[in-house]
Amino acid sequence: TYGDWSSDVCSSDLYLDAKKLWKTLQRFTYLYGYWSVREKWTKILIAEAQIKGDSIFCAELIAANGWISLMREGEVNIADACKSFEEALVILREIEVIGTDRKLYDDVILTIYLNLAAAKVRQYEFSNAKNILFMFVSLWRQRTTVKQRRTSVVNRHFNRFYIRYLLYRGEYFYRKDMPWRAERYYALVDILCQKIDWT
Repeated sequence: TYGDWSSDVCSSDLYLDAKKLWKTLQRFTYLYGYWSVREKWTKILIAEAQIKGDSIFCAELIAANGWISLMREGEVNIADACKSFEEALVILREIEVIGTDRKLYDDVILTIYLNLAAAKVRQYEFSNAKNILFMFVSLWRQRTTVKQRRTSVVNRHFNRFYIRYLLYRGEYFYRKDMPWRAERYYALVDILCQKIDWT
């Protein structure tokens, strides 16, 4: 049963396997509507990540549950999402990042910035959203080279972050009742998605 399985993961050395499995299945569980199962599993892994001192993964998990809250929409869910994203950012800011952890750290914090900005847009907190989007762009430019920012299939990983930024920037203007500006961003998103074969 689910309960037996989750107990086994947390009481044994299967943590790394569970972490790998979560990273593999997180998108599947989101796309196919296994949100409640994913949330339960994520909460178990959050507790285990805290015990193991795996702070980056812990922040990623907390933010992942925030993403599900954001997708559920509604005032309370979006507020919950914001709390999760902000909690994850606090954890990340307390980490001293060294070596190979840098890329993972950057990926997680960039994702959280984007998701938090989207949440703030949906709360109509446009000033906060704009500041967070600025922080995203600033960090994205610091952590990528000009070559990596070129739109291509090879650079798909880096381009996806930027495309999501453009998407949420479009939503920002759409919700500010400026559809003509939003349309420009959405059109650019469409063009760039085609260029990197992201459908």
